[in-house]
Order: sequence, then structure tokens, then C-alpha cells
Amino acid sequence: MQPLSGLSVDELADGICARAGRIAAAQAELLVWIAEFDRREGWAGPGMLSCAHWLSWRTCMSPGAAREQVRVARRLEELPAVAEAFRAGRVSYSQARAITRVAQPDDGIDWPELARHASGAQIEKIVRGVRRAQVADEAAADPEQAEWKVRTRKRYDDDGNLVMTIYAKAEYAPVIEAGIEAKRAEIDRERSCGEPVPAGTPDGVPTRATDGDALLALAQEALADEKEAHPDAARRRRPQLTPQVDPLSGWARQVDGELLPPSSMKQVLKSLPGRDAQLALRPVTAADLRRYDLGRAQRLVSDALRTLLGTLDGERCRFPGCTRHKKLHAHHVVYWRDGGPTDLSNLVLVCARHHTLIHALGFSLVLHPDRRLEVHTADGVPVLHHPAQPWGDPAELDPLGRVSAGTLPPDHCDARLDLRYVVSVLVAQAA
Repeated sequence: MQPLSGLSVDELADGICARAGRIAAAQAELLVWIAEFDRREGWAGPGMLSCAHWLSWRTCMSPGAAREQVRVARRLEELPAVAEAFRAGRVSYSQARAITRVAQPDDGIDWPELARHASGAQIEKIVRGVRRAQVADEAAADPEQAEWKVRTRKRYDDDGNLVMTIYAKAEYAPVIEAGIEAKRAEIDRERSCGEPVPAGTPDGVPTRATDGDALLALAQEALADEKEAHPDAARRRRPQLTPQVDPLSGWARQVDGELLPPSSMKQVLKSLPGRDAQLALRPVTAADLRRYDLGRAQRLVSDALRTLLGTLDGERCRFPGCTRHKKLHAHHVVYWRDGGPTDLSNLVLVCARHHTLIHALGFSLVLHPDRRLEVHTADGVPVLHHPAQPWGDPAELDPLGRVSAGTLPPDHCDARLDLRYVVSVLVAQAA
């Protein structure tokens, strides 16, 4: 690789565009391979649940990215014009991914040409607009089938903060907003009646509650109400609220795998009912690990043993490559019928699907004292948690030099997008 310090800014810009185009062309070729691999069900190996599951396990993609690539690969087979522009490096993966959400083979829209006159952000806006128009048409044609309730989606950003998105039909928005506003007003009234004013507040005026304060208060009240009205249910929910804390550093791992520093952990303890934000850290002893063992006295795990198991295993499926953290079962490594005890040292968490496959396909499991898990097929072939990655030479992305600096950038792109006009034209073309 040549030293970049000797290149001009224009040469750097051209190099970036050329490489971005080559990556797009290589990505298109990758999706062709994925589509063929999926069609042949080549992913159906030991314990694999889908092509996306195999792709995530084998190529170190996140599960969400793997699912999206499989979806795009399947859709591109139905859209040859978009696929051809993608393979030529004239359409980016972001544009192709957006287009495949709404494009149809017979919709009459020249999507590659549209992509040549729009940025990636503008294509996303256009697709969202077309999708809204399609949803409106679907609702008019079949209101009952198109009906859906309020739903949420959560993720963590790069700083580890929880980001929750609320999806609600327009008629639900006033109810949601009014409820949050009512809780904010209640918090403001409480603060004005003698609660300590945060330091640095000008003129000693209490700070106004935010939407976040209201949502947090609603969650705290729901936990407290459940603990009082349904203590058994509250205890069963404890694994979801129990982090695994490292006794030396004080860092905690949540059940969904996210990490919390000690300062954040103290804030979590403050927010939970009956906690005082005190971290009592000590090393886990052998007696702690054996405290809830049941031996051969009982096959089903107790609530206390299940809580400990979830804390140590991170409330996730332990089968190689699986990332599921719902519908988990406590599995006896040495089967109960073969004399295996209901002890922590003989239990691992697996999802319902893998629990079935382990019994049906004869997988053998070995659980080491440090809870490292080895999995083998019935034929003795090891199922690796982290397979080796056979990465190739990046120079092979475009050995013939077909993609230049001007291949991927759009031919013409207006800074301002009249979304209403564009969508109305596209919908009219597709009608």
C-alpha cells in the first residue's frame, strides 16, 4: 500500500470513492453467494437455525446485520435491474437495502436511475414515503389486517445508553403523550413540595421533570406495585434485574450482555425498589456456587438456582453462535435419566429451539469447572464458538479495475428534496 501522506486531497477523495464503489460491487457479489447458499440450505449444519444465524456465527456479523443481508439477497433476485447496478458499483449497499424494502418487479419505477440522482439519505426518505403510501392503501383495502397496536424497539448506542423507540398509530399518540405529561406534572408537584433542590439550580427553583423522568418513574412504580401485589411474579422477574458484578473492578454485566461501570451500577441500585446504592463486592466462593444445588432430589431447578444460573450464564443461550435470550431452558449436561444431578455444575442455559435439537440430534456437551462449554455433534465433530475467519486479499475486490472514483457517486443530487412530489410521482407510476 502506497503512503497516503504523499497524496493530494483530491487524490484521497478519488481513492475513497473508488474503494467505496469496489466495496459496493463486492458486496453485491457477496449477496449473490448468500442467496445461492440460502437456496441450497447450505447453512443447515449442526445447530444452525437459519442462514442469518450461520452468517452471524461464521463471519462475525451482528445478528441484525446478518438478517438484513439475507433479506436483501433474496429481494435482489426479484429486482434484476437493481442487482445489476449494484454489481457494477453504481448503487451502494445502503441504497440497495432501502430500495428492496418497497420495490416490486412490475411497479414501473426505474429505481437504479432514481438512485443515480439521490443521496443515500434521500433514498431512505423516498422509500419511507413510498412505504407510508403503501401502508395507507393496504389499510384502506383491509383495515382489520393492517391494524396493529403500540410497539417498542430497544437498542444500545455506542456509549452503552439504552435507546428505546415507540411505534404508535396517530390516534394513540395523544394518550401516550398525555399520560407522560401527567406523570411529569405529578413529579413537578412533588418537587415543589419540599424535595431537595439539585445543586446549581438558579434561584433555588426545582428543575422541571422531563419525559425521561416520567418514564423512569412509571417503571419504578410498576416494579414496586408488582412486588407488593404479586411477590412470586416479582421474584421470577429477578433474573432480568440481576447483573453479574466483577468483584475486583465493580463492572457489571447485564443479562442482555451490556456492561455497566460501577458509577452506573450505583444509579441502577438507586432506581430499584428497596435498594440503597451500596455495592457489597466480594469474590464468589465455591460454597456460593453450590448453595442451591439440588442433587438427585429434584429434576426441575428451583427459583434460586435458576437465578444463579442466569446470572453466571448471562441469560443467553450457550449453544455456539446463538444469541437468543428469551425462552431459555435449564438443560442438564449429563441427562437426568442418566444420573445427572440438578446442580449448577451440570446445568447450562439453552434456548427452546436448541434444547430440542440437542435431544433430537444427539449433541454431546461438556461443561468445564470454569463454565466453558464444549459442544460436539453425534459424530464427534466439534461445534466451534468462534470459527477461524478466512479473510482474503482486499485487492481482489476489483482485479479488473472496472470501478473508478466516479462510478458510485450520484450523477446529480439536489440538496433539497421535495418528498411529497417525489413520492406522489412514484406512487402514480406504480399504480
